[in-house]
Amino acid sequence: MAWSGLGSALATVYQQLSIPASVKKSLLILGYLTTVWFLHLTTPLLFSVESYNSVIMSTVSTQGLPELNPSASMNDTMPVVIKDLDFLPWIGNLQESETLGLFNGSLHDTLESLAPQGMPTQVPAAGFNISCGYLLGENIQYTQTEYDEELGLLGSYWEISVNRGGLYNDCPNVIAFLARLSNETVVLYTTDQVVDSGGRTGSPVELKYPMGPNLTISHLQFMQCTKSMVNQTGMVDPQTGRIIGSSLNPNIWKDHSTWQAYTNDTTPIVPKDDRLVASNLWVQMVVTPRSPSGVELSHTNTTTWNYLTFTDIYLMDWLGLDPSWIASGVDVTSGPVLKLHDIENALANLMASMFWIASHIHQPSLIQKYDIFEKDSQEGSAPVLSSGTVEIQVVQSAARLNLNIFAVSLGLGASIFLCALALIVSQGTARLKTLFDGMGLLHIIWLFCNHLVAEQLVQVEEPTPRALRTAGMIGI
Repeated sequence: MAWSGLGSALATVYQQLSIPASVKKSLLILGYLTTVWFLHLTTPLLFSVESYNSVIMSTVSTQGLPELNPSASMNDTMPVVIKDLDFLPWIGNLQESETLGLFNGSLHDTLESLAPQGMPTQVPAAGFNISCGYLLGENIQYTQTEYDEELGLLGSYWEISVNRGGLYNDCPNVIAFLARLSNETVVLYTTDQVVDSGGRTGSPVELKYPMGPNLTISHLQFMQCTKSMVNQTGMVDPQTGRIIGSSLNPNIWKDHSTWQAYTNDTTPIVPKDDRLVASNLWVQMVVTPRSPSGVELSHTNTTTWNYLTFTDIYLMDWLGLDPSWIASGVDVTSGPVLKLHDIENALANLMASMFWIASHIHQPSLIQKYDIFEKDSQEGSAPVLSSGTVEIQVVQSAARLNLNIFAVSLGLGASIFLCALALIVSQGTARLKTLFDGMGLLHIIWLFCNHLVAEQLVQVEEPTPRALRTAGMIGI
């Protein structure tokens, strides 16, 4: 409508240029419609819609470290924990998304619900720092005693007298735990060579009487390892629930280690970590599970049969040890060279995996009722996960309406001008009162009689409408 009105006003002004009485009104109408046209053009420029990412805080519940069920005692809990560790060899078959809360020797809090638009958030974690030292070869004696003679502590140093029955798996490409000697440390031995980051060996023990298949094992490396808990923090990706490995601080995962002789720790009992159930019973958890795994080792020169334990299998899988002679029947004369820091990392991951299993993997109820506990005893209770909350920054898409100050100013000015024009146009033209209010025949005769219209028309050279209308203008 504004466009058609604007065009009509322009045409009218052009046609009425020769009539001063019509030009003023036409110019006002032209200005009015031009202003309306200008407002139509500038209206889209007044506003703009902008999309942006808005960050809000969201509270998400978390699950932390395993802790003792308030309704159960430690005596009722430990049998469940020990039995659940039968799952240990299979944990390596789980995907990373199935072992949330476990990463490279550390346990960390997990999110109960994911936030697809969330930003990484910090959670607490606990790392298992393992340090191993070699046992001096001159203080470790191999004696061929009776099978049932137990391991013992001799003198003021770790002088371990190991009988043939004490070395359950004295075969190539094997690493295994000795029976528990204390509550603070574990003792391992391996038939393979172990070197530190500098290539140094850890004083392996030369056996007076070789062992293993066809008596091919002449040296054993004994090491004694301690555990310490390290408070950590890490960043969890709320979109996947996984820990960002590089964010764990401090980092307990080792890339180098140096051989040192183990020195006896005089601390009688490892301090209990209240955040972690059975943290002071870790040695019992490592050594107690003697359930046969089904992987049997046979000495080719005897009729004695031994089995790898679940903890043995876990370490061997992690370190890549494969006693291939079990299937091939061919004796392995040399095994791989193991790195000390790889063994320490494997032990750290073993510890973290054991505590993770204790709170995430449980035996069926019938096994708990009739296998773990006596039929007439009260059933135990598995550990429960501690609970907490964490604040997550969540990114949401949003939109906002922006005002163009320049366009708003122009629009305001045009609107005021338009209002003024409307007032002027609507008021009309003031004129003197006159009795001449028609253009009939008598009115025309009266005009010719009282005004010199004829004389003015005679002076027109060309009778164009414009020339005639100009000459015939009569004031009344």
